[in-house]
Amino acid sequence: MSDLAWSQISLSGGRSGYVLLLACVFLLGAVLLSGQWFLIAFARKRNQSADHESRQEKERLAAALESQHVTSLRNDALAAEVRERQKAEARLQHLAYHDPMTGLYNRAYLSERMQQYLQTRPVRKGAQAALLYLDLDNFKAVNDTLGHGAGDRLLVEIAARIQRCVGVESVVARMGGDEFTVLLQRVYNSDSAYRLAQRLITLIEEPLEVEGNLFTISASVGVCGVHEGYTQGDMILRDADLALYRAKRDGGSRAVIFSPSIYEEMLLSTRTKQEMKDALSNQEYEVYYQPLIDMRDNTIYGVEALIRWNHPRRGLLTPGNFIPLAEETGLVVEIGNWCLRKACEEYGHMLDHAENNLLLSVNVSTRQLESGDFVETLREVLQKSVLRASCLQLEITESILASDPVRVGALFQEIRALGVKIAFDDFGTGYSSLSYLERYPIDTLKIDQSFVQGMKGAPVNRDIVRFIVQLAHAIHTRVTAEGVETSEQQEMLLSLGCFTAQGFLYSRPVPLAATLQLLEQGLPGGRRESRAKLFRLPARPEPV
Repeated sequence: MSDLAWSQISLSGGRSGYVLLLACVFLLGAVLLSGQWFLIAFARKRNQSADHESRQEKERLAAALESQHVTSLRNDALAAEVRERQKAEARLQHLAYHDPMTGLYNRAYLSERMQQYLQTRPVRKGAQAALLYLDLDNFKAVNDTLGHGAGDRLLVEIAARIQRCVGVESVVARMGGDEFTVLLQRVYNSDSAYRLAQRLITLIEEPLEVEGNLFTISASVGVCGVHEGYTQGDMILRDADLALYRAKRDGGSRAVIFSPSIYEEMLLSTRTKQEMKDALSNQEYEVYYQPLIDMRDNTIYGVEALIRWNHPRRGLLTPGNFIPLAEETGLVVEIGNWCLRKACEEYGHMLDHAENNLLLSVNVSTRQLESGDFVETLREVLQKSVLRASCLQLEITESILASDPVRVGALFQEIRALGVKIAFDDFGTGYSSLSYLERYPIDTLKIDQSFVQGMKGAPVNRDIVRFIVQLAHAIHTRVTAEGVETSEQQEMLLSLGCFTAQGFLYSRPVPLAATLQLLEQGLPGGRRESRAKLFRLPARPEPV
């Protein structure tokens, strides 16, 4: 091969190597460039991934913070709801155990507290508890006079006075209406509780101002010592209430300590009330009569009808043993009307043994008069009886005037329009408003036996009798003394100008048969032929 050929071959080969070299360099550069771009892309992707993760982390953190904030808000809202619910429950708890008007505890709280006390009695020697049950006397008059709003304000003041009087360990509760209780948890005996009850009564009786008016109101208190025999709070409350009932029945404005005899008496009272209802249908009642005497000649001018109860087990009972109970139950209306009818019916038998104008005097209760149909009942009785209206006298206690004087005055006029007489029984012990005596149609004043029987021992009683006699003369009414038991009393009454009387000196109340015998025979020393003299006496008798 020629040199030219090798040269060409060499040149050709050199060119090819150069090209190859260039291709390799280009390829290397491309590879490097690709690698660089790959690295850049990888780095960028890593950066993007890191940024994405960072954003996600930030988002997760923000979400966590948001969730925590929401949870916090929810917790705050829940806490606020819990607090509101607790306040609502506290309000409900307060309403459940407190009286809304006075702010005192109520009956429910007192019952729970007493039961707790019984379960955890104090161990200190000598320490015990007592319950005071308090009721205001005649509180209804305040409501009737000034309205219920003024009555409520008075109760708030009374509640404040009670709280001021008792210790901090005492539980004061309002039972409802005008009734309050005080649970004394640290007293030594019932006597110390009784003394506190007396202080309460004195404090309550201090005048208080209501609607610009000064009022004085009294209270009655039942005291019950809590001893080991009590296992239930209701038993304590029952016995304190029974003691309160006794205090009210005895006249009010006093405290009474519970004793077993009070409970036994209450059981008897409850039994008697039921037996009284049966006694009418069983015809166990009977009318007795006590003569009314003209002391100037010992003649009988009339009789007073007095009911008796022939009890199947307890024997003959006088009105004092059952009429107060009849008043409480309202049965006195039916019993009183029966007595009126029976006495007027038996009057016909008396006419065969006495003058036609024999006076029949019958007691009438306030509840009878307030029943609404008494005048109609009276008219019916007179129509069915041989008794003339002018020979019937109704004995009424003067305290009836305290209820509604205008209505009572109209009722008295209706009774008098029938021709029936009216007498004030037990005069001087009740309302005793002298202005009403002149305004109302009263025929007779009956002097209460307490004044008559006390004339000798207490000069003031003699003065009271003298005053009543002079008053009767001044207003042109007759006057009769009750409860005359001795000749000395009779002489004193005659010397004071009182000519008519009744009492054991002349006769005890006796059944109809004995009454007829008295009317037929007359009293010792009396002149039967002058029996009708009283009805011909002048309206204003002259003193002997």
